[in-house]
Amino acid sequence: MKAVVFAGDGQVRVASVPEPQVVDPGDAVVRVRRAAVCGTDLHLVAHAGDLPVGTVLGHEFAGEVAAVGPGVRTHAVGDLVAGADFTACGTCWWCRRGDHWECAQRRFFGTGPAFGPPLAGAQAELVRVPFADTALRPVPDGVGLDAAVFLGDTLATGYAAVRRAGPRPGTPSRCWAAGRSGSSRASPRRRAAPGS
Repeated sequence: MKAVVFAGDGQVRVASVPEPQVVDPGDAVVRVRRAAVCGTDLHLVAHAGDLPVGTVLGHEFAGEVAAVGPGVRTHAVGDLVAGADFTACGTCWWCRRGDHWECAQRRFFGTGPAFGPPLAGAQAELVRVPFADTALRPVPDGVGLDAAVFLGDTLATGYAAVRRAGPRPGTPSRCWAAGRSGSSRASPRRRAAPGS
């Protein structure tokens, strides 16, 4: 299959790479129909550090489930899904309290070893998704794939930031970023604290 890979020295290229397979019972393989480029991707390419040449990049994606392992309960082949930017087991103490980032089994798509054990990214025709029941969500009715691609990282990041800030109705706030990330924080903020 074709994928966007890190080519060294601030470069990327499209390369042929092996197709991902279901490895563990909780895995799914998703046929990527939309992928986005995040500032994290750009930073990793420009300041690679220990990013290995050949790493399949990308962690923002939406697509169609192409295969599932026998342990996947909430998704079936053919389902349209949006992927989270990282995986987590969904069952440990951290995951049960909603702090998936703290999960000892967390893996971040397409960033090499920057945020834990490497996991191939989603700027590819197919992506393997460990812990699919935790890392994938159905695309809601009426939401197109062009919007769904932003559910797993951009909107989720904005929502988490607003939740952690704990705004109250009538409390003023400011958002200085006007791009995708800034907008993803402003909208949940308005819903969390109307009149602010």
